[in-house]
Amino acid sequence: MDFRYFHRRKLKMNNKTRAGIKIAVFSVIILGGIAWLRAFPAGETGFYPVCLSHKWFGYYCPACGAGRALTRLAYGDFAAAFRLNPLLVSCLPLAGYWLLTWIAEVFGGKLPPPRIRLRAAVMLLAVVLLYGILRNIPYPPFNFLAPP
Repeated sequence: MDFRYFHRRKLKMNNKTRAGIKIAVFSVIILGGIAWLRAFPAGETGFYPVCLSHKWFGYYCPACGAGRALTRLAYGDFAAAFRLNPLLVSCLPLAGYWLLTWIAEVFGGKLPPPRIRLRAAVMLLAVVLLYGILRNIPYPPFNFLAPP
């Protein structure tokens, strides 16, 4: 049997088939992540990594509580997710818009693509750093930014 035949043969797909495959793969990844978080909730199982910033220095990093917040989002509890990591939940609309523009692009639609200019990237970095600093202040109203 000549295996070179299979190597040279190209699989021909039209754009809609490729788009469907991309959406299907992305959907399987997202649904698999949700199923994983529902089966093994963060904070209740012991195999998720701990935050080294909090373990070594006692300070909350901007991502502290993100795993538990994603678990709460997998269960549909937005209020508890916001309580665990407000920055992560606040960024969900932007992530949703990026997802919609990608889906529209895959299917040939037109949505204005999200552009991140240097100024916006610097501002986002400043917001994340400021959030990381403010959530470690133990006085109201800043102590509400720290995960419970």
